[in-house]
Amino acid sequence: MTQRSFDKLRALSLLRRAGRIGLRGWLIFLIALLYAPIIVVIGSSFDRGPDAGPAAFLSFPPKEFTFHWYSQITPRMWDAVWFSLKLACATTAAALALGVPAALGLARATPRLYASLSSVCRTPLQIPFIVTGVAFLQFYYAVSAVTGLQLVGTMPGLLIAHVFVATPYVIAAVVVALGGAAASLEDAAVSLGATYPRAVWRVTLPLAMPGVFAGGLYAFLVSFTDVTIAVLLGGAGTATFPVAVINAIDGELDPSVPAVASLVFLVSVLVIALLQKLTGAQLLVSSSRNGG
Repeated sequence: MTQRSFDKLRALSLLRRAGRIGLRGWLIFLIALLYAPIIVVIGSSFDRGPDAGPAAFLSFPPKEFTFHWYSQITPRMWDAVWFSLKLACATTAAALALGVPAALGLARATPRLYASLSSVCRTPLQIPFIVTGVAFLQFYYAVSAVTGLQLVGTMPGLLIAHVFVATPYVIAAVVVALGGAAASLEDAAVSLGATYPRAVWRVTLPLAMPGVFAGGLYAFLVSFTDVTIAVLLGGAGTATFPVAVINAIDGELDPSVPAVASLVFLVSVLVIALLQKLTGAQLLVSSSRNGG
């Protein structure tokens, strides 16, 4: 190897090393940028703040470490958290029940039909939540005028609207997970003697499970974090956690809000990590069984 070739290889090695360092630095910067507000909220929740009553201003980093504000979380706020959890779980279950079969049918559609149906399924994602909320509000008023059924300010009313905006996430995630192999693998299983329901259960659903998990997670987050639809369709007894937070910081900051927000965030991270671990293990077992 000549000296010139050696110098070129050395230069390329240095460039690759510099590129890796630059990408790692950019990743660290991006992670810090994304999590900086969360870190500030969690850190400030441990600050005692000045003795200024309920309008106390919290500092970051904490000047005096305390768990005081965690004990000041009101029962109304816990009720809002519990209501949001129930609503999000119900939304996830309904969106999965509606979206998974729809995705299985969409994955088998012809290319022309697939393009049309997928556009229809994506439509709720393209509508601003404020428009969706107003549309459902007018629809519920019309239903109430005709039937006397009151849906505004009720959990069923919120649930229907949340399922409307969450189901497209399930459909999209499951279709992506299935790809184009589901139909051919099902046909192969049927040709080898499996019944069609068994082929769907043992072949298609294991392929779809990553999409089912991702779609269910999206559906849960869409419901749990929604503000606009919940404000328009909710009521005094159906205040979700985001709406309760907005009410608590309207005008003056309630110092217990960072505390309950920190708890919700930490519990959410732990639950998601646990679900990912359990789902990954189940997918591994299913794959090994199907392969065997």
